[in-house]
Amino acid sequence: MVGWSDVTRWNPAVLQNAVGDINAAYNKLVACSDDLRGINTPEGWHGEAADAAATEVNGIIDGIEEYAADLAALRRRAGDVGDAITGVQNGVREAEAIAAHNHFTITGDGAIVDNGVPDVPEEPHEVVAEERNRIAEELKDRVEEVLRQATNVDEDLCAVLNLIQAGQVIDATANDNEHTSLAAAGNSGDAVAFSSIMPPPAVDADPSMNAAWWAALSDKERQQLIAQHPDWVGNRDGIKAADRSKANLALVKQEKHSFTAELDRLRRIIIRRQGLADGAHHRRERRRWRRQAGAVRPGHQRLPAD
Repeated sequence: MVGWSDVTRWNPAVLQNAVGDINAAYNKLVACSDDLRGINTPEGWHGEAADAAATEVNGIIDGIEEYAADLAALRRRAGDVGDAITGVQNGVREAEAIAAHNHFTITGDGAIVDNGVPDVPEEPHEVVAEERNRIAEELKDRVEEVLRQATNVDEDLCAVLNLIQAGQVIDATANDNEHTSLAAAGNSGDAVAFSSIMPPPAVDADPSMNAAWWAALSDKERQQLIAQHPDWVGNRDGIKAADRSKANLALVKQEKHSFTAELDRLRRIIIRRQGLADGAHHRRERRRWRRQAGAVRPGHQRLPAD
């Protein structure tokens, strides 16, 4: 389990710098796609030896495709986790700044220690005690949210590493090696490795808990949530007003798009129904005209006028 002493030592640069090396290795590998397509069994070679060679070649190609997927998955997850760690670091800094400013300490196991306030007058002692209890609760909330985010980040990275170690990012044996595409294998690996963003606390959570959740997100994650889940942000006390405003504007845009789409759908229904009604009306009129026309054919008596 991730502890406070762990997250205070996390360094996003390790993963962020590794992304460049992983990407370089991936690009070199993908460039070999054409060469792989050219090493299949030579035309005109048949027999047991040819079959054995083809089996060996297909195994090599499948292994390289899976390696491409592994690299792509690791590149994606390393980049996302490196970014997410910057959010965790921000949450740590904010919590420790609040603690230091108010003479509290956060221990290595995440406990909150009240170091007291010097020179507190006797008269407002109860008021001061109440305020310090409030600060202690806020610090607990912040530690809890930072560790919740950190655990999610750690599990996201371990999930992909476990898939790579088990050789389960993709199964290349079902691919058509006559048309090998290492880029396609890489895209499959990349798709497996999308990281999750920790959802917010409960709707009725205290503003301090919401602030702690928001503080432990990276800038990229915040912008992603504002764009994709503005309803998580706009009405949540404890989040900065500027960010809530951006979320509410995004939500208005989403709602406008939804209402416009619904209005267009209803218009199409009305037009379709009107068209059916008009068609039925025209069919009734044609039948009436035919009856009248048949009534005045030669040899028949004309219908009396209305």
